[in-house]
Amino acid sequence: MKFLSAASTAALAGLLLLVPTAHGASYFKCSEDQNFAISALDRLIHYCDVNIAKSGDPVGPDGKACKTYRWRQFTPRGSSVEYILQLIDIAPFFRIYEKSYEDYRLNPAGTWELCPYHNDT
Repeated sequence: MKFLSAASTAALAGLLLLVPTAHGASYFKCSEDQNFAISALDRLIHYCDVNIAKSGDPVGPDGKACKTYRWRQFTPRGSSVEYILQLIDIAPFFRIYEKSYEDYRLNPAGTWELCPYHNDT
């Protein structure tokens, strides 16, 4: 039963990230026309854990591994994009990186790219 609860929570978290950002809101703008609203990301920060960080992930401003949450989205072309949410000590207190994969076999097509932060308020 606990697995179903965790799976439901993860699915809900993914759906919340797909909600488009409202005009005038703070958000991170990634490729593939993905915008992640700060309000949606706020709901995910309690899932962040330093044990989720992997070798090769960007490090924090202090040079250490960050508390991280990661997820992947597949594109209609058969490729995928992996995202990581990292907690940091500098406003807005987290950041989003993305990495593209060329196919479903998870062969990386690039390196981690920082999604720019926009504050349109």
